[in-house]
Amino acid sequence: MLFVDLDGFSHINDSLGHAAGDRMLGEVGRRLRETLGERGVVARLGGDEFALALSAVDDDAARAQAEQLVATLARPFDLAGANRYINACIGIASYPDQGNDPAELLRHADMAMYRAKARGQGSVAIYLADMEAEAVHRAAMDTEMRRALANGEFLLHYEPLVQARSGVVQGCEALIRWQHPERGMVPPGRFIPLAEETGLISPIGSWVLREACRQFMQWRRDGVPVSVVSVNVSVHQFQRPDFVDEVREVLAQTGMPASGLKLEITESLLMDEPREVEQRLNALAAMGLSLALDDFGTGYSSLTYLKRLPVDSIKLDRSFLTDLLESQEARDLARSAIGMLHALRKEVVAEGVEKPEHRVLLAGWGADLLQGWVFSKSMSGSAFADYVLSNPIAPLGPAGATRAGARLPVSQSA
Repeated sequence: MLFVDLDGFSHINDSLGHAAGDRMLGEVGRRLRETLGERGVVARLGGDEFALALSAVDDDAARAQAEQLVATLARPFDLAGANRYINACIGIASYPDQGNDPAELLRHADMAMYRAKARGQGSVAIYLADMEAEAVHRAAMDTEMRRALANGEFLLHYEPLVQARSGVVQGCEALIRWQHPERGMVPPGRFIPLAEETGLISPIGSWVLREACRQFMQWRRDGVPVSVVSVNVSVHQFQRPDFVDEVREVLAQTGMPASGLKLEITESLLMDEPREVEQRLNALAAMGLSLALDDFGTGYSSLTYLKRLPVDSIKLDRSFLTDLLESQEARDLARSAIGMLHALRKEVVAEGVEKPEHRVLLAGWGADLLQGWVFSKSMSGSAFADYVLSNPIAPLGPAGATRAGARLPVSQSA
């Protein structure tokens, strides 16, 4: 039994309408039947989920078949005169080892599909016994997250955004945390992936946007000199047809100046319907807020496209700092990336800065803003206000020295 789930289908419905979505589902069914041939049966379960029953195949053959189906569905679909793309994740369960009847096989294949989704788009997974416990945990976590949103268990912490040479705290990035009544503080890596899968990331993202703007205005009233607060926007949230209107409404209701808000999007978003993404980004930029591209260097964004987008800041992924102090190649790569992005007239932000030597190098190459544990871990809104007012960060002096005396050895300064 193969359980097929489509990634990105909801965006087709939202952007092109249900008639276009129905045409795509029909085409998906046709491709599945043609690829499978006489080797099995294809059925649509509902929504964007399909089940395929294959006979007389072992796990290796089933995996090979699933990977072929994933490749088939990754080809573009012609809708409304343009190429549209989706991806599929597939879970596999086999009789009798992984289920004794059709209902159990389907349930276990569904569990395996969720394991595939956790690995990323276009993945395939075979059912394992531990997935039963994982499914129970996922269901409990989903219920608890919905309760947390209703009961105010989520909160924001703020990580400073620091001017590279002067040490002035220009702003911060808002980072969500979950104060669980029994488990204590739950880090985002434990619940955000599930929230993205279930669609709960959208209302959570709406809460984050509103709370970050509220906190910014509280800082302003308290005389805390913060210029900008940066908020991450998930792909699911950005793709909602009413997202631009929601941002406009939050700014109006909180009194937040658009110039004080920076929205961070990921590189992966640029691969999905570039024309629609560009239109939406232009609408946001027209409000006067700033836009940042997060995790730069981990995706496949076109530099030509990047130049055309109204993106003000580029955030270098923390992988650029790996081996920065040990490897000349790593230093050359980071320095070249900063120079290239400046040539495109983009502000460069480096995250994951954990050592004073990192700061010296990045500032010397012209990085504009830095964030990371070398300055501070994330903190509550009140603690961040105290941090800004105390101004604890020393400026860099000549040749990269700080008042505290941190300096990179000459052999590593290139």
